[in-house]
Amino acid sequence: METINEAIALSESRASESEWELVNVGVAPSTITITFTDSKRSPIDCRVRFLSFLGIGQDSRKCAFIVHTAQDTFIAYAFHCEPHSGPLCKTVEAACTLRYQKCLDARPQRLQSPSPEKKGISLAGQPARHPQTTIKKALKTIFFGSSSSSSSASS
Repeated sequence: METINEAIALSESRASESEWELVNVGVAPSTITITFTDSKRSPIDCRVRFLSFLGIGQDSRKCAFIVHTAQDTFIAYAFHCEPHSGPLCKTVEAACTLRYQKCLDARPQRLQSPSPEKKGISLAGQPARHPQTTIKKALKTIFFGSSSSSSSASS
């Protein structure tokens, strides 16, 4: 929060309240778009995936987020919202959460523990129907680990 408060204080020191610009902030799952009411200025697009910090300042009407750019620099965007900046921050937070969930969903799932029948083990004295022990499954187990340890860790 120190970083956010410093960014807000720095932006306030650089421009008086009369110089603040009116903007509209559009938040989508992948992009935050800052559109100026002055049509001469082009909109600013910030990718949610590069958002580094987000927070509300000491004054609840002020908030900021910091974005890591492709040039390996950080840019802070500070806002003054009336009556308070809570809704804007909640919306940006929701976009970050959705982005994070999409990243998790895109990752390949760890192998599920095969049922005893698939391992070639009989149940209640009955022979296994389809033993499917193959080199491919053995290699997957070696490289991705056994799912029995991951299922106990998640419980």
